[in-house]
Amino acid sequence: MTRVPLSTPERIAFLGLAAQLVFTLAIVPVSPFGRIVEPIYLATVSSSALTIALAVLRLRARRDVRIEKLLLALFLGGMPFIYTLTALRNGASGNVLAMEGTAILVFGAMAVVGLIGSPWFLVAGIAGHGLLWDASHHVTHLVVPGWYAVFCLVVDVILAAYVATQVPAYSTGGSRARSRD
Repeated sequence: MTRVPLSTPERIAFLGLAAQLVFTLAIVPVSPFGRIVEPIYLATVSSSALTIALAVLRLRARRDVRIEKLLLALFLGGMPFIYTLTALRNGASGNVLAMEGTAILVFGAMAVVGLIGSPWFLVAGIAGHGLLWDASHHVTHLVVPGWYAVFCLVVDVILAAYVATQVPAYSTGGSRARSRD
């Protein structure tokens, strides 16, 4: 059994994922392992692990897209918790916590619908988190440091582009995607 070869868009997306890992190493100001209890540093490690896991899962001869979709849904649903936990840690006001809590509901709902329904919700949720949520936090310097908002924006946009290349596989009803012989 041989694996399904990567399409040209997938190859480009894989290059983006590799670039994202290099970007992570460049933008994180200190080793995340020394500060792993801080939500933003835990997120940098987690997003790198997710990127590597997705690459490994996609390149396996026997691919199970259900696992990939589950990881992506957990990532999308978990992203707003990083901001909320950081806000709590920094003593943010009730208004900020309410806004961050709303993000948990919105992105969590998109994660669930993306997992059990259309994978385009995963694409839209991950891209939307980067382009709307992270970008607004970068401009306002709200909750997270500027470097983290930029990091998260780049990760989200590149990851969303990759997920978009996987929508045909993820739309198979969650069944195992088999490689061609």
